[in-house]
Formats: sequence, structure tokens, C-alpha cells
Amino acid sequence: MHLDLGFRAFDPHELLPHALAARLGLYDDNGVTVRLVDLTFSPDLDVQVSLGSALLARLAGADLRIALVASRHPLFWVYGRERRDPTDPLRVAGYPDGTPPAVFTRVVLPHAELVPARDSDTRLGLLLTGQVDAAVVSTAVPPDSLDRRGLHRLVALPEHLTVPTTGLAAPVPLLDTPPLTAATTALQTALRVMHDDPDTVARTLVDVFRYDRTSAERAAAEYAGWYSPDGTVSTAEAAAALGTLADTTGTDAPAVDAVFADTSLRRGSHRDGSSGDDASHG
Repeated sequence: MHLDLGFRAFDPHELLPHALAARLGLYDDNGVTVRLVDLTFSPDLDVQVSLGSALLARLAGADLRIALVASRHPLFWVYGRERRDPTDPLRVAGYPDGTPPAVFTRVVLPHAELVPARDSDTRLGLLLTGQVDAAVVSTAVPPDSLDRRGLHRLVALPEHLTVPTTGLAAPVPLLDTPPLTAATTALQTALRVMHDDPDTVARTLVDVFRYDRTSAERAAAEYAGWYSPDGTVSTAEAAAALGTLADTTGTDAPAVDAVFADTSLRRGSHRDGSSGDDASHG
């Protein structure tokens, strides 16, 4: 079996579970070959890991469903050259308007002036040359490299917003097909590895995403807490996420079951025994 898997950013946020599944032979164990495809050049590809984009497309009418949730939060941080109150009206180098990171940043920093910039180098360049007060940074940039530049973390978006941002999304007719089912099972196992084996996660960050060892160990510990351990979210989290995105984009929020497949939903209580009614952190 074969599956083409679309991605938007080659970074740990989107692709760490996939990298673990490939490294550990989890796709092979489930009888599927997975090939990554850059959605920049294949925008109509059926299956993608970019849930932020998929959810916004679903709100706009696309017939997509979420088959698996990897990251339950947007993994982006806002850094500045000096410590500032993030509630101040900062000028922030961010992502292009309409993209998921731009939407997430607007939710968390409603008073900021967002300056669109095309990539991480541009955003950091604008910050380091004093053109902006702060910049939005993704997992493409190892955290220790920011510390070495003397930059300060002003706000962590995942602490303030719970919206599934990576995993597996596909059109409804593909949900029960063998390749997608096999990939879902492999990624569920990879998510357990993220929580249970930080050394393997750190080595993957070094080998695949070019992190140095110190950054990799730090990130392995931090990132795991933002990912689902089993590929699901609670129905309360899913409903709250849809409501947040609908409010931000001026659309109507569809029913949870119209967006999230059964394989991506945890009905009932959380694994820690809590009710799952609070869909935000911080």
C-alpha cells in the first residue's frame, strides 16, 4: 500500500510523528509506504498533516475530516529582543494574512500589529535589525539558537490556545481506506513514543530536523506535552477549537462529528480523569 502525505512546513511541529514512524519502521509494520509531498506545489493532494489548514478549509466548505490529532496546540512562540508585556500593542513579524499561524497569533495577541513576513529568516531578520518589537517563531528554529542571540520568549501560543494543528486530515471517501488506516495506526504508535522515549525523540530532532543535541533534549521534553498521546482529542476540546476558529474567521462552527472522525475523538473523560471541559491552557 502507498500513501502520499502532504505537508506545509518541514519542521517538528508538522512532521516529528511522521519522522518517528519512518525511523522506527512503524509504517512498514503496518504495510504502508508513505511519501511526503510539499503542498506548496501539490495543493490538491487528498491527505495532509496540516490540520490548521484543513480546519480552516473545512470551515470554508471543504469536505475534509480529521482522522488523527497529533499536536493539540499551535506550536509557535513570540520572541523579542527585550522583555516586554505581550499585552502591549507590539509590532510583531508574523505569518502571511489568512494562514493558520496568522489566525492563531491574532487570537492570542489581539492588540498586536502583525507584520506579514514570508519565512523564519525574514521574521528573525526584522526582529534582530529592530524593525519590529517581536517575531513569531516556529519549531523550525531550535530554541537554544534563539537564546544564543539574546532573544527572550514573550509568549507561548500553545499555553493559550488549544486547537488541533497537526495530524491526519482526508476527504470523507478516504477515511476507511487501508492506506489511511495503516498510517493512522503507525502514527498513533509514534505519538506514544513521543511521550515514552524522549531519547529517541531527541535523536530524531538532531538527525532529521538539524537540532543540536542540547536543543533537541530541551525540545523533546517540551514538545511532548503539547501532543496527544493517542491521536485523539476530547469532544469538548474539538468543539471549543471549532468555535474559536469560527469566531475568528467569521464563519459558522460545524458540529464536531461533521469535522472529526471517530478515530480522532476521545469521548468521555480525559486520561487523567478530568472532564475535558476546559479547552484552553493558560
